[in-house]
Amino acid sequence: MNRVLELRTRLGMTQDAFAEKCGIARISIARYEAGDNLSRASAEKIARACNVSVSYVLGDTINTRPPTEKPPEDLTVEDYAASGAAVRVTPRPQPQPYASLDAIIDQLSRLRDTVAQLKEDEQSLIEMYRKLPKEAQAAITRFAQSFIKDMDT
Repeated sequence: MNRVLELRTRLGMTQDAFAEKCGIARISIARYEAGDNLSRASAEKIARACNVSVSYVLGDTINTRPPTEKPPEDLTVEDYAASGAAVRVTPRPQPQPYASLDAIIDQLSRLRDTVAQLKEDEQSLIEMYRKLPKEAQAAITRFAQSFIKDMDT
């Protein structure tokens, strides 16, 4: 069940009543319930009207607190505590940091040494190659591979 349909049925509302409460057209509610993508603006309106987070409406969190008629700005800490609400946020995978700064510095040092070993004409060829369009780069690569293959035979 999608979150829009879930919220509407938990409140026991028709699509018309729910649309009016959220300030969204009924046809949009019907489309969201049928699986159409929910815009951020509509998700914010639904969240505000149902007293849940936008993340919950978008499917990013699990919220065991039932929606209430009381708008979020009127919800007091006491009301929240009395509701026995529990919210669990689904963790998102975090990007893995580099193993260490020393490893990065080591890689950069090796790269600098490799570039320093290039002769001036080799560096010039690389710079020209990089300025070419992708198609020309691909043609040169094919030619070089073919040339090397011919040399090996």
